[in-house]
Amino acid sequence: MKSTVLNIRVSEELKTDLEDLAYQSEDNVSELVRHILLEYVYDNDELEIEQQITFNNTYEFTCLAVWLFSKQMYPVELNPKEAIITIRILLEKAIMEHSFTESLRSEFKKVLFDVERLLDEENYPNKQFWFCIPGYESSFNYILFINEVWSLNIKYL
Repeated sequence: MKSTVLNIRVSEELKTDLEDLAYQSEDNVSELVRHILLEYVYDNDELEIEQQITFNNTYEFTCLAVWLFSKQMYPVELNPKEAIITIRILLEKAIMEHSFTESLRSEFKKVLFDVERLLDEENYPNKQFWFCIPGYESSFNYILFINEVWSLNIKYL
């Protein structure tokens, strides 16, 4: 599909917010705005454009998936608090991703709740996550995650 340039006028505040969002998603403002416009215009369900940018097609999603499985193997957190704050941001993006089922987004919410619990605790280093403990009431459903990820049309995972 041939593209064209579209110039728009926005407030300084909106421009700054867009730049911040683009930085957080490791993208540029043009790609971010293009993605927002595509979702708005095509409502994401009707969008059949091959170049659509979704969270599950990003390096960030791959990082989140690797982190989730690493916690299953070793639930004690040794990373600096800033790294876990980054994980919290990635979980928030996953929860907002409409290509995931509501069931999987609920699983990400369990992890987010546990991440926030751990960040709020004193003596943060060497604390253990609970979401990755099998049989725990708020355990993350890794099987659901694997099944859903493999059913998606993911380009980079």
